[in-house]
Amino acid sequence: TSASVTLDDVTATSTNSNKKFVGWNTDKTATTALTSPLTVTGSINLYPVFDTGYWITFNTGDQGNGASFVSPVQYLATYTLKSDDAPAPTRTGDTVDGWYTDAACTSPFSWDHALTGDITLYAKWTASDTQYSVVIWKQNVTGKGYDYEKTYTLKASTGSTVSVDGQYKSESYTGFHYSTCDDSKTVSADGTTVLNVYYNRDTVTIKFYTRRSEWSSWALYKTMTGLYGSTLAANGLTWPTGYSWHEGKEEDGGSWLTFLDSFILPDSAAANLYGYTASTGATINHYKQNV
Repeated sequence: TSASVTLDDVTATSTNSNKKFVGWNTDKTATTALTSPLTVTGSINLYPVFDTGYWITFNTGDQGNGASFVSPVQYLATYTLKSDDAPAPTRTGDTVDGWYTDAACTSPFSWDHALTGDITLYAKWTASDTQYSVVIWKQNVTGKGYDYEKTYTLKASTGSTVSVDGQYKSESYTGFHYSTCDDSKTVSADGTTVLNVYYNRDTVTIKFYTRRSEWSSWALYKTMTGLYGSTLAANGLTWPTGYSWHEGKEEDGGSWLTFLDSFILPDSAAANLYGYTASTGATINHYKQNV
């Protein structure tokens, strides 16, 4: 009977660091290894075969710099290196831009020849594009904080300085205007860099004018001011009754504003209203849905 034995599963280590295991042979003086699998018909003794080999030690940077570890690799002195043999370690925010024979990374290593001795190679890192965010905030109706509006996700080279582009300062929000933003920041390798942009509510002013008689000049009756969207009640104000308030100085000119619950004048941050004696004979009821 015979059996097929796979030899690749068992390896040996030489006490000489520059001897690389290449396989097994029944001849202890052999310099070449038997081909695996091996067909055997009885008990045999196998001896390890070693050949000259050299080590490449890969230095990915100072300890704790976040780069992945690359184990040293031993190659036979007869083996011609290829570009595919170059390892590709990782580091957040960076990419490997080649291997060099000096720590200053000025002498690139060529992957097209056999080794003639042990060598240490150094990874050269180049900053890659990393995510950062521009976050838009809108002032809340109390004027004492901000509500989240939206996020823009952008990219820039790790370690580079970024600032808020003009387009994020010119968003169009009715009743709001650009206020301020964060100063420039350095793009962090972990992608957590955030630039905040703040929009404040417009201050809406309504001026009410009245006159004593049809022939009198218009005089300021009341001024109401509040943040866009805030209620009159929140500002300690109430809608002035007893008059019909018109946009024009002529009673039949312009719109007639019958009631206003909050400062929501979309066309202008200021309005002048002119009061006439309220007409009788009709009632306008205003209903507002609760929260």
